[in-house]
Amino acid sequence: MSIKLWPREKKEYTQSRFIKPGDIFSFYYENQYYFFGRIIFVKPKEFCLAELFDYYSEKPEIDEQTILNAKRMMTPFNIDTKFTFHDKLMKWDWRIIGHQEGFVAPDQDELFFAYWDAEIGWTKVDLYGNSVKIPDEDESKYIHMRRNDHQKKAIQEAILQKLRNETPKVDPATTNEEELYRYADLLFDSKKYAEVIDVVSAFPEDKLTRRLSGLLACAFNSSGKYEEAKACLDKHKALFSEDMYNWYYFYGFALLQNKEYEKLPPIIELGLEECEKAYAAGKLSHNEYGAEKGHFNYFRYRREEALKEQGTSQFINGFVIRDEKLIRYEGDTNVEEIVIPDGVKRVSMSSFAHNKTIKSLVFPEGVEYIDGFRDISNVERIVFPSTLKFLWYGSLEDTKWYQAQPKGQIICGKALYRYTGDEEEVIIEDGVEAVVSYAFRFNRQLRKVVVPDSCKTLWAGVFSNCTNLSEVVLPKCIEFISSNA
Repeated sequence: MSIKLWPREKKEYTQSRFIKPGDIFSFYYENQYYFFGRIIFVKPKEFCLAELFDYYSEKPEIDEQTILNAKRMMTPFNIDTKFTFHDKLMKWDWRIIGHQEGFVAPDQDELFFAYWDAEIGWTKVDLYGNSVKIPDEDESKYIHMRRNDHQKKAIQEAILQKLRNETPKVDPATTNEEELYRYADLLFDSKKYAEVIDVVSAFPEDKLTRRLSGLLACAFNSSGKYEEAKACLDKHKALFSEDMYNWYYFYGFALLQNKEYEKLPPIIELGLEECEKAYAAGKLSHNEYGAEKGHFNYFRYRREEALKEQGTSQFINGFVIRDEKLIRYEGDTNVEEIVIPDGVKRVSMSSFAHNKTIKSLVFPEGVEYIDGFRDISNVERIVFPSTLKFLWYGSLEDTKWYQAQPKGQIICGKALYRYTGDEEEVIIEDGVEAVVSYAFRFNRQLRKVVVPDSCKTLWAGVFSNCTNLSEVVLPKCIEFISSNA
């Protein structure tokens, strides 16, 4: 199989319809290293499967022998070729740099996607469309169709793991600035902020550079040590003389997070002025200029919202409540149980977003609407109030609580959240007042549903893609049926 390679700059963009198996790609990870891979299978308008080589370089070139001997760094992954190679949604500047003629992955027939089928449960499907049921515990063994942001995160985790394994620990007292920065930056990407602070603080101060002091300030900010971040920035302000907009950004972030709103306006204005100067001097591209200005405008927005909130919101044990709605939780993020205070009728989706510590959520009586959850996968116990009438669809599936539910009707308060059984006729439990959006979605065994007299509302798409459903018995007292039900 012949391999043709060309310089990265030859094809800055490649449209999705031209991507084919055997294409060799590269991307520039965090402006440090070039990583390489290969397209291994393309099903037009459906998916594109790629593999990432267990190889990286400080230079943008790769040779034929390295490609032929390359092993995979991680499980193959699907990518959206339009956003990756043309619109560059995944960043890192992905480009096609070559092609391996006649390439067929040696394990192509052993590659499977895993997906959930409402009729039969977890299923694996090969690259040709043939599917078979698999045990629930096996789903993690196969490739998952994920969004670009999820794929980018998985790729980054694989890269960080490789870099950690291959980067020796450095001694700040004896190493040079370049080696220390690479090591500390890797620790920062791995979210090891305390270690970043330790190694950079131990570096001789007379050798400290702008990027090391910036990394140190970021580590303090990311650790919630805002006073230390400000002290660090004040001490090393002179190092930022060439890019003062960065200094104002780091300092403004510390002020915002530390709720020092009265000190923010001059920092925002000075930061915007420095952005203008850097752009006029050609130090920032048009896109970079827009991004940097956006940071300071976001600070202004957050400050205005926070001041408005102070006059209209209640602050109860870390809970921020406005007009009977829980806006967010600012309390101890290390607690395993969250008990929401009385008086709340609605819960915002972002209230507990990305909190991996919470294992138990308790909602008081009176809560009627929960706008959903984001990434709280370790929650294994949820106490819903009997007053609950609405819960945003798709917000519970990744929680341990949901995964432990028996097949059938999953009822939260007075809302039927999801039906996961396999019966042809379903009689919704009496007492249910609302059926949540997409509760029966893609259930192709379903033929008849009886809605109880207690039910007043059917939310959007309740029976979407239930292709064999022929009869729905509705009560006379139904009040609202949403679109596409």
